[in-house]
Amino acid sequence: ALLGAANVYLLIASGFAFTYAFIGILMPGSMIPIAEYEELFNHCVIGSTYCLAGMDLPAETEVAAVHNVMMFESIFTHLYSVFIVGRLLAK
Repeated sequence: ALLGAANVYLLIASGFAFTYAFIGILMPGSMIPIAEYEELFNHCVIGSTYCLAGMDLPAETEVAAVHNVMMFESIFTHLYSVFIVGRLLAK
């Protein structure tokens, strides 16, 4: 049960990384400068894992859509971790 919960926790980060990449494709320059666009998905994965860990990003973005999705990811993952800890302690 614990291994599956950890896998789903990391899967959340992967799913949100694809969401950030999609936002980066729709709004060029929102995640990284356009000159570094071949690094887009790597930057999205790093940003998603930073958000998953509850840390601030090394470089701030000024796009409201990215901030809103990151806030949703943070709330979702924290609620998921509380749910999982509650389920594991209830057994």
